[in-house]
Amino acid sequence: MTVDTQRRRNAQAGMTLVELMVALVISSIIVFFLFSIQTRMTRAYQGQGTVSEINQNLRAAKQMLIDDIRMAGFGLGNTGYVSASPDIEDLPGVATAAGLMVSNDAFGDGNDSFRIFYTDANLNIRIVPYDETPPGIRPGQVFADTVDPPPPFANNEPAVIVTKSASCLIAVTGTNPNKVIFNPSGRPYNAAPQNPHCQAVFDAFGAGESASIQRFVSRSYRIDPNRPTEGYLQMSPSGEVAVNDWIDMGVGFTNLQLATRYFESGDGFDADGDGDPERDWYSGDNQANPDPTGVRPADAVLIQVSLSIEGRSPYGTRGAAASTVTPAFIDITNPDNNSVGDWGQSCPSSATNPCGVDLANTPDASRPARYVGEYIYRYTSSTVDLRNMGVGQ
Repeated sequence: MTVDTQRRRNAQAGMTLVELMVALVISSIIVFFLFSIQTRMTRAYQGQGTVSEINQNLRAAKQMLIDDIRMAGFGLGNTGYVSASPDIEDLPGVATAAGLMVSNDAFGDGNDSFRIFYTDANLNIRIVPYDETPPGIRPGQVFADTVDPPPPFANNEPAVIVTKSASCLIAVTGTNPNKVIFNPSGRPYNAAPQNPHCQAVFDAFGAGESASIQRFVSRSYRIDPNRPTEGYLQMSPSGEVAVNDWIDMGVGFTNLQLATRYFESGDGFDADGDGDPERDWYSGDNQANPDPTGVRPADAVLIQVSLSIEGRSPYGTRGAAASTVTPAFIDITNPDNNSVGDWGQSCPSSATNPCGVDLANTPDASRPARYVGEYIYRYTSSTVDLRNMGVGQ
């Protein structure tokens, strides 16, 4: 056998088994790293998508709430308050309801809820004095003479009689040509025998202020306390007047916090420490209307509200890192008078201090139900001027 023949046979022999195994191992390592990189990139993409989804839901929810909050007090006269009958069960003991009413820690889970009152500008019926001396709005059955034939109201539909300086909540019990009727059958809005909660309106009209009848709008918002693990943001289109009319507006919301700012003419005590004693923030039970703590001046006028809403990822973490803490909505040095809220605690074992819930150091069994599991949490906040209430203050 010649040398050339041997070389040709060696060249045709191919790879040895050892060489093949080495090649397979190297190829497997390369494929493994490629798949690992692809998996990490996919998880990162899904995680970023989850965060974007949370932020989008929060922005949409916040804008919806802000749009309604900005209407608070609209059409209720200069004060932004409306006088209500003491018979209204959902406003026990409230003689005058503000355009925005906050319930701090409404259900004992730390979440706040709030109600908004205003009038529908698309329905405005001007009242003219009836032909008697002195002229005014007829008390008792309250036949209000109007300029034009009134549009139809639903039976016992709430409405507001409005003057520049006062307004009162009543129910329309009937109409006929150029008259709107508010007799005592329209309870709980109307009060027998002469709707005394409307006396300031009667007096203002008799003193020469113009008056009109407008449709009443009331809404309430909350996070459903009965289904905390789902986190349903809800709206009551009747402002909780109708029984159990809550509507689900969105899912995945875990916290709703409010703080309110009041103008206090002549007040010398700077409760929130911002250097302005006549304008103070309230963030605890003292922001309710009426104030159950008795610390807020009786003549305080609501001028601003701070709204914070928190949400979580709807489908877990999707490969992203779960949140180790939830946000704090509080100034723990002054929990009752700050512009954020009163939800949060000292978290010395966490890198974030204060925090809402220290998820990394709190087992599921010790957490509020809405924080059980591994999720990503985000929040958004805004401060809204209540331009229909306390104008210029």
